[in-house]
Amino acid sequence: MGSFKGLRAAMMACAITPAAAGAAPAAVRVDGGRTSGVEAAGQVAYLGVPYAGPPVGERRWTPPSPVAPWKGVRVANSFGAVCPQPATPMFDTSKASEDCLFVNVWAPKDARGRKLPVMVSIHGGAYILGSGNLADTTAFTRDGVILVSLNYRLGRLGQFAHPALTAEDPKGPLGSYTVMDQVSALQWVQRNIRKFGGDPANVTIFGCSAGGTYVNLLMGSPAARGLFHKAIAQSDPFNSPWPRLQRTGAAPAGSAEAQGVRIVTALGLANPTVAELRAIAPERLLTTMGDAEGSRPIVDGQYVADQGIESFERGEIARVPYISSINSWEGSLAAAVGAGAARMIEAGLGAEGPKVLALYPADLRGDGPRLAQALMDDVSFRAPQRSAARRTERAGLPTWAIYFDYLALALRGKGQPGAAHCSDSGYVFETPNRFPRFDATPADLAVARTLHAYYVNFARTGDPNGAGLPAWPRFGTQQTLLTVKNDGFSVVSSPDSERMKVLVPASEAMARSLGAPRDRTLATD
Repeated sequence: MGSFKGLRAAMMACAITPAAAGAAPAAVRVDGGRTSGVEAAGQVAYLGVPYAGPPVGERRWTPPSPVAPWKGVRVANSFGAVCPQPATPMFDTSKASEDCLFVNVWAPKDARGRKLPVMVSIHGGAYILGSGNLADTTAFTRDGVILVSLNYRLGRLGQFAHPALTAEDPKGPLGSYTVMDQVSALQWVQRNIRKFGGDPANVTIFGCSAGGTYVNLLMGSPAARGLFHKAIAQSDPFNSPWPRLQRTGAAPAGSAEAQGVRIVTALGLANPTVAELRAIAPERLLTTMGDAEGSRPIVDGQYVADQGIESFERGEIARVPYISSINSWEGSLAAAVGAGAARMIEAGLGAEGPKVLALYPADLRGDGPRLAQALMDDVSFRAPQRSAARRTERAGLPTWAIYFDYLALALRGKGQPGAAHCSDSGYVFETPNRFPRFDATPADLAVARTLHAYYVNFARTGDPNGAGLPAWPRFGTQQTLLTVKNDGFSVVSSPDSERMKVLVPASEAMARSLGAPRDRTLATD
């Protein structure tokens, strides 16, 4: 999920220019050949390094292909192309291309020959926007972390199914090309990160919004097993239902194949061949926030094994330490979804709807925009965080949960009810004033340093706690959350427990009821 308000707060950093470069460091050999980076701001950056071949022409809607070798030294001093996406003020889309499968690597100057922890940032953007072009990575490299980001296929270029594509390759993998790209990038990290000074046996994945969704999908992906060792999911609407590919049998209305048929029929292709599908101009496949059908994750039975709730409930997830993070005003997304946001959530709740609505006062129930924000906060984020954390804890995974409710001093008293969707991301990077721009106070920066330190400790050891930090207990049976408020850090057990007795089962029921019936033959076709 994402919004123009919330996504701006989290990802304005994607439209940036690298800092002024110093001397070029020695080249490293990676998949495809030798590449050299640039020194800047006390770190070494390798920007726009291909991790897979261009998914263009006949390679559109196919799994990532190997990198083509190059001759000489590839100078990695600028970001690669971003995936085609709708134009917004948030991102520089002037350099957009389907040839977008690139990673960026930032390392301390003295990293070569060491075994430093690796953190892989998976960007968000409502599944249709964004890039891995990070603005300020120096806090991580300063603290001895190798930071990696990636671009991946977005929207209908990354999540698409159609009977013609299924017929071309009946056994797949199909549909979830975005997740295939992310797995391919993580495989690239395993093969190459040691050359930069990173430890391939100590990789942490983290991301916010759609990036948080992909962290949790990778947790449940058999294809990603062993490719990462810790996971941090920020602001993931965990109980969102995803369409199923339905490569076998008649496709029900909720299948990704049926969505694909509707999409291309609307483009004037009633019964297209595979060649005709791949000839569609990419700009005709772009979606907007209000019309995103066919751009959501697809349950294909291979890369996305099942609905998130189902994979976590069965314990069919990576056996790694896990952090779940949400913000106090995730309902900031409601404006992007549109006027029908409250009706959409109510409809999804079905028979559980009256119980959930009874939690809110009458004046709120009669105010569509405010109700939409409240429902999105509770049904799409707060309850789902408990769903995910309870299941990882039950599976025996070390689990921590955080509730971020800190508002920078410059933003207080201006009508903002809490920390907007993904606003904690700027603090994790020690750039609390990333967007909107404001003069950060010492208190703002102190919160940022503490949150950043938790993440770095977690990447190093699998436990966010460390010297000089407020104690952060595991989620455990007490459902303990670390809360970050304007007056500091504190620990709370089972907050809103009575409301959660209604919200958690209602949110989980919505995920199950809106997902198409499980096709148990998918994983073994």
